[in-house]
Amino acid sequence: MTKRTKKPATRRNFVKTIGSGLSLVGLSNVAGASEDTVEIVTLIANGDPIEKRTVPRSWHQHFQNARRATRRLGSSELEKNGVKSVSLGRGSKKFGGQRGFRIRLEVDSENYRGTPPRKKDKIPIETIEPRETGPSCYSDNQFSSVPGGAKIEYGSTYGTTNAVVKDPSNNTRLLTCAHIFDGCTRSDEGVGLSVDQAGQSLGEVVWTEPSEDIALVEITNNNLTYDNRIREETDIYAHYEPVYAHFSDGGIGMLISDNDTIRQAGVTTGISDGKMLEMDLNEADSSNDPDVDCVTWGGPGTQEGFGIETSANNAQGNSGGPIYQMLERNGEMVVGLAGMIQQWAGFNRNVSGCGGSTLIEGKNTLGAAWYRIEDEYDIDPLVT
Repeated sequence: MTKRTKKPATRRNFVKTIGSGLSLVGLSNVAGASEDTVEIVTLIANGDPIEKRTVPRSWHQHFQNARRATRRLGSSELEKNGVKSVSLGRGSKKFGGQRGFRIRLEVDSENYRGTPPRKKDKIPIETIEPRETGPSCYSDNQFSSVPGGAKIEYGSTYGTTNAVVKDPSNNTRLLTCAHIFDGCTRSDEGVGLSVDQAGQSLGEVVWTEPSEDIALVEITNNNLTYDNRIREETDIYAHYEPVYAHFSDGGIGMLISDNDTIRQAGVTTGISDGKMLEMDLNEADSSNDPDVDCVTWGGPGTQEGFGIETSANNAQGNSGGPIYQMLERNGEMVVGLAGMIQQWAGFNRNVSGCGGSTLIEGKNTLGAAWYRIEDEYDIDPLVT
């Protein structure tokens, strides 16, 4: 499977246009649009929009402008010494009653020359000091039917499955992060490796995109099957929730604006709840920032940042796990996928891992947005 740089005009690409909030092409034809409101796509399944939301037109225009400003700021600031990242988060001003956005600029003041900008294209900028960041990798439970949220391992390195997916050739696969297998080498060395699931043979890595820290695994153990649900585990229960859809970029924007609760599943910490804090996250690359490890979600020279940040706790071993929101649809609880856990941000404390190991836990989680995985690589979650 190769990276696709140009695609024909398809229904999938039309969904990207009306869902992203970065183009008004075709907007007047969207059902429910008026002079004061527009409809945006919020949830997508199998490449098709399945849910939309009516939002104030002024908010939608502000959302567009804020995302453009974030990308323009990133294209100039990320090449400067001391700049760690640029992202888009919840602001204080409301537009048509809906909370707007502000840009966050992460700056190491000791190495940054000059004064950080306070606005970009009229969008306010919040400057913060850098957080300690790092990749994640550990826990237990074998499955005969492997869901999202399960342990996946290569040698002594551990991580978490994200979800069961369909690749561009319609093959069923498990999605997880690439650094479990390639150690952040940014190479294709992970392809062909045999991997396990909590000590039992699982399958083979069939594709990776190390620059974005994502990988696909084929189950080759004939005794195991795919389970297109997310495993939720706490100290007192474990159950499974079916995957319904994934959030569009407009849907992620609404999660931020509404300050909605999201959760994530990892083999070390189980279930962690938090808020969707940022989107369009774009970090400096390793040549400019030695703290950057596996993925930059864009990097200098690219205007499009596609990382997300949540306030949910993260720890080594959670890498690859799903970031999602629980939704009630037709009286059933289902999963709306938002992203993939890839790094932690901000040291919190040491926690006990499996086998008595001491692992690092971070205050926040950084990861890839699910809409990016679908848009760029034609990988879709297998939905119920």
